[in-house]
Amino acid sequence: MSRKLFILVLAFSAVLLFSSVAMAAPRVDPDGMTIDAGLQVNWASAGVVGDLNMPIGKVGLRVIAELGYMWLGYWGYGSGMDLGLTGTVMYPVLQEKEFELGVYGGLRVGYDHDFYMGLAVGLAVEAPINSQWTVMGELMYAPGIYIDETGVYPAWNHGGYGIYGIYELNADYTLNFGVRSIGLLPGFTVGLTF
Repeated sequence: MSRKLFILVLAFSAVLLFSSVAMAAPRVDPDGMTIDAGLQVNWASAGVVGDLNMPIGKVGLRVIAELGYMWLGYWGYGSGMDLGLTGTVMYPVLQEKEFELGVYGGLRVGYDHDFYMGLAVGLAVEAPINSQWTVMGELMYAPGIYIDETGVYPAWNHGGYGIYGIYELNADYTLNFGVRSIGLLPGFTVGLTF
């Protein structure tokens, strides 16, 4: 098994085995396959998130897997598990030396207090500061529907936002950290990129 495939399997296994209603670092124009694996926490919840970015022709494929636990209920719901899977295509709109801007869209499914499914659309910015530092940010809107035993109803709060720094440790690994939303609430995150 290749090293990248092994890391991919480990990263997504960790997401499935541990406890994010979250996002991870988007790559507007990935050079190759990157995997972000991170931990997130705020006063209401904690979790893990894995984010795969890879080029496919002129666009990028992005898959986000997340798993978390909410111990303080908000929006009228109690505590419980939250998991989600999002698949999007990233299209670079603007690629300048100072920054890159991309738009993405795709599908999102998951479970918090009920099963939900819907769309995921967003905007991502990537701005290199120097050879080791990069600042990234994103906004995501994910309208959809909840499905439970009583029927189907709107699910509007599965979007989010994030701003974070990426520090290149060496040719293979980077450290990423910053503020990313857990649901709509801000949360702190730290992780590694492979």
